Amino acid sequence: MTLDLTDESIEAELNRAINRTDFFRVFRMLADRYGFLSFAVFELTGVKVEPRLDRICLLADFPRGRGSLAAVGSEESQALLGQLAGLRRPAIVPEPPEALKPYMSSHRAILIPMTAPTGERLVLVLSDEKEARTEADVAGAVFDFLQALQKLAVAEGLDADAPRFRRREIEVVEWTAEGKNSSEIALILGLSEYTVNEYISSAMRKLDALNRIHLVTKAIRVGIIS
Repeated sequence: MTLDLTDESIEAELNRAINRTDFFRVFRMLADRYGFLSFAVFELTGVKVEPRLDRICLLADFPRGRGSLAAVGSEESQALLGQLAGLRRPAIVPEPPEALKPYMSSHRAILIPMTAPTGERLVLVLSDEKEARTEADVAGAVFDFLQALQKLAVAEGLDADAPRFRRREIEVVEWTAEGKNSSEIALILGLSEYTVNEYISSAMRKLDALNRIHLVTKAIRVGIIS
């Protein structure tokens, strides 16, 4: 099926987008419009404690999708995350980051960071097949992709309309309500204990809770868990 890449069609797709499948289509349409080979969106929340790329990748246009990133080694992952975490503005790099080279063969890459109102950050990595671009072309791509990133952040619960909880946060709070400690929750959910604590801390900030008992009480009161 041939995609319509007019402004109106992309805007309509973006306005309808409510899940990752929808957003994948939007990002693919934008990538086709501007001539990008592939893309990946990473959520940098908790990267110090969960360095696996496949776990922090929200969207990826790779041959086998996000799951293919599980093969990236720890050192390469850490190097990429350090590079992405240091971004404060869009950047053009002469080649894709080392960890993504097997998936993003191209002349260069464009990195676009976006900070949600809550302070949580997304970074889009674009594989660029064009040897040269005008400033206007780059500015147009950055503007359009930032709009899509902002909408994706809202859909992922990273906007300022808190409390909005992501699935993992709800799961961690539910198991906390069952009396499980961090190590037990980590074993149940297949996460590191440090990552569980990160989710608990995030949930406590969103509900302005003083401790775990207070967190569970507030979560029940506002209907996050039953």
